[in-house]
Amino acid sequence: MPVLYIASDQQSSGRTALVAGISKSFQDQGYSVHISKPLYLPSEVTSTGDPDFEDYQSLGLPLSSAPILTSSNDLRSGLPADLTASIELSMKNISAEQQITVVEGLPGIDNESGLSQASQELATAFDAQVIVVLAFTPSITVDPLLQAKKLFGDRLLGIVINSVTRYQQQLIQRQVKHLTESTGVRILATLPEDRRLLAIRVSDIAQGLQGTISGEPENGERLVEHLMIGANVLDDSIFYFQQHENKAVLARGDRPDIHMGALATPTACLILTGGKSPVEYVQYQAEQESVPIIQIHQPTIQATRLLDGLFTQARFNHRLKLERFQELLRQHFDWNQLRDALYL
Repeated sequence: MPVLYIASDQQSSGRTALVAGISKSFQDQGYSVHISKPLYLPSEVTSTGDPDFEDYQSLGLPLSSAPILTSSNDLRSGLPADLTASIELSMKNISAEQQITVVEGLPGIDNESGLSQASQELATAFDAQVIVVLAFTPSITVDPLLQAKKLFGDRLLGIVINSVTRYQQQLIQRQVKHLTESTGVRILATLPEDRRLLAIRVSDIAQGLQGTISGEPENGERLVEHLMIGANVLDDSIFYFQQHENKAVLARGDRPDIHMGALATPTACLILTGGKSPVEYVQYQAEQESVPIIQIHQPTIQATRLLDGLFTQARFNHRLKLERFQELLRQHFDWNQLRDALYL
């Protein structure tokens, strides 16, 4: 049974998205796939469960058991014996009928930290081929490729550079050949940044702002890719709001002119600040357009700051995100190299 281990240079580089995208793509091709996430390193000491585990389940992906909660301190000298034993036991429970196992590994490839050592030991324990996800930076050098090569050796299948900004696409394509020739490490994909992958649900906004939401429950599942501020409207609000679809419009609750302008364009939700309810004709028009209204008590400026934080914490937990990521993999990922490495 071939095993693919997905590591990364840092947290939030795109490991979960790549595991989900590759696994679902193989499923769609008729393969039996198992996802394993051996360890969970929470960003806060108060965390009790792995949100990625919930995300895999919500996407209908086959992650059979929750990961073991641990910390960077626990891994400062690599994998402790008790964790190694637990991981080996979980590996034995993976059905031999599974054709492919995809492992969400650990962040860190600096070759000096206990975290990177633990990642190396995990890849060895699974006898896995390794892909390392790098978060894109315009100043990318050969260093992370060489670090990954030193850490994983012959197990390293290649590198995926994630979230390349649109205006840097040509630059990174010119650099790929140089990076590969200089290090001998394959670049399996350079994936472009995509607004849908950074989106959050309408219901996440309502929860994050502690607001009340109107409309049908299913409208809370809509993805918000853009935030537009009603206070920025100077003249024709419709002209302003039609710049983006799949947007949340943030405006004071006493500005029905702004609300109606937003409702005249494709809008995911209205967020009304200051604790004020919409006037009756705005409520009626929102119902006609199936646009949920979120009422919050915070003023607009404070709500904007809170929303910025929500967008930076966007999770890979929506069917449309998975579909978009699979599309990006079809367009940009070297599937032939992966199939050859896994003997598929």
